Formats: sequence, C-alpha cells, structure tokens
Amino acid sequence: MEKNNSKIVAVVALVVAVVALSVGFATFSATLTITNTSAAINPTNTFTTNVKYAANSVSCTTTGDAVVSNSGTLTDTAWNGVAITLKTPGDKATCTANISNLSSFVAYLREINTATALSCSALAGSNAASAANVTAVCNALSLVVTVGTDSATATASAAGSAVVSGTTNKIATSGTQAVKFELTYAAGSQPADGDITVNVPQMNVIYKTA
Repeated sequence: MEKNNSKIVAVVALVVAVVALSVGFATFSATLTITNTSAAINPTNTFTTNVKYAANSVSCTTTGDAVVSNSGTLTDTAWNGVAITLKTPGDKATCTANISNLSSFVAYLREINTATALSCSALAGSNAASAANVTAVCNALSLVVTVGTDSATATASAAGSAVVSGTTNKIATSGTQAVKFELTYAAGSQPADGDITVNVPQMNVIYKTA
C-alpha cells in the first residue's frame, strides 16, 4: 500500500525563611545585652538551583513512522528543542529525561501541568493541509507527561493538569526521577492530507520541599 507522504511536525519545549534573634540577659545588678543579631535560614536558592535535569540523560523512542530528529537540550531546569515528526495514525514518540535532586531536602512532586492545550496549524508551503483536516488531525493528538505514578494529559480541547499530594512521589537527596512525555497520533484517526505544525505547549513539573 502506498504511504501518504504528509507529515505532522512538532517542536517541544519542556520545561523545580528568615529568623531574627535578639537576646537580652540580666543577672543581679549587672545587665548584659546582645542586640542587632539575626540569623537566617534560606533553603530556597539551594533547592531551586539543585533540583534539575541530569546532563545527557535524554532518550527517545518511536512507534510506527514517527521520527525524533532532535531530542533537545537539557540546561538545568529546562529541556528545549525536541523535534518530532508524525506521519500516520498510530505514530507515537516518547522521550524521557532524569531529574536529579542535589539539594539537602527531599523533593516532593506537587504538580504536573501544561501551559495550554495542544494547537495545530497548516505548515506553510505547497503541501499545506486543509483547514478541516488540521482540526481533525489535531483532535487525534494527545500529549501525556508522566512522573512516577502521576501524569497529566493535554489535548486540543484542554490543557493538562495534575495536582499531587502525599509523600510517595518524591526524589530523595542525591536521588533521581524520570520525567517522560508521549506525543501520540491516535490509531484509526483521519490521516493528514498535507503538512501540519503542532504547537506543543510548555510542560511544567513542580517540586516542593513539603
């Protein structure tokens, strides 16, 4: 059977207190004072800069005719520039990276979300898909972001969001945890009749100390 040469192109960006002390001490008639003393404990900077992507930890796999032409770049808390091409219904691309906790605190997963829903447009050029086809194909796409046992799913009709409670989904000090996203073109859906650009939203994985 001759394959349709149309394609769907997606570029993905994926994107972790002050205490004042004043002490007065008195004994008999002699008074000793300690003033203008403060102590600060500020874990924020340590935590936010040390829960980050592990270098060179990206791996991608594909199903069907899907192609990952660029697995992106990891820079501390950002994963940018993943480039995926889907060609036929049933295609799927899965990419995984590791998050490291180099802080002295346990990092608890508290939220997974996407900034917006998925959106699509005809790729400019002589082989651009028709407007109706763009809508049909976009409705057949899903983006799932998974961390541990929790996940959030974005579609063309809704952004993905999952609020996480409890203490089981976490990264221990010096530990790592995988974050995975899957972009799927549903099997049995309408094939693309031309080239389509998929606007994949920013994906956010949020950790906190409690």
